[in-house]
Amino acid sequence: LPLFLFLFYRDKLSHKQLTYINLAPVAMVLLWIGSMKFFEFEANAIVGLVETSPFMSWLYDVFSVQGASNVIGGFDVFFALVLGVGIYTKNKPMIITSGIACLSVFLMTQTFLFTVPDTFNSATIVNRLGQFVIKDLWFVANLAVVAYFTIFNSVSTQNRKAQLD
Repeated sequence: LPLFLFLFYRDKLSHKQLTYINLAPVAMVLLWIGSMKFFEFEANAIVGLVETSPFMSWLYDVFSVQGASNVIGGFDVFFALVLGVGIYTKNKPMIITSGIACLSVFLMTQTFLFTVPDTFNSATIVNRLGQFVIKDLWFVANLAVVAYFTIFNSVSTQNRKAQLD
């Protein structure tokens, strides 16, 4: 729905409304999934993903299964909150830093298609891991809309004002 509103009702909603409408699903999923990482069932559920990832497997060398899950969950929750605060306070460095961190969560999920054994096939893409992974592409698009209105659009507005002066 947020992307639909951005694409087809951009002229009827303010930039602020579209920013918050597109922030909502990103923040919701990161707060929800991140919070779940603090529970044992979720820590055990992500072992197969984390241990096969060249980007995340080192966490098990440093932390226990639960400790690694807590680090991942803490990262998700912290940067979702920081992104919201950055948008609310119009703090561009905070928006950029937390936006990149949130984006890294969703892009990291995409790597599981290639790092988890026997994953990249038609049955898995359609049924199991594929749905889990591909849904994050929507959140990447939501982040792009947020970036458009909070970073890029304000820069182009400043450039237009400078040209008029």
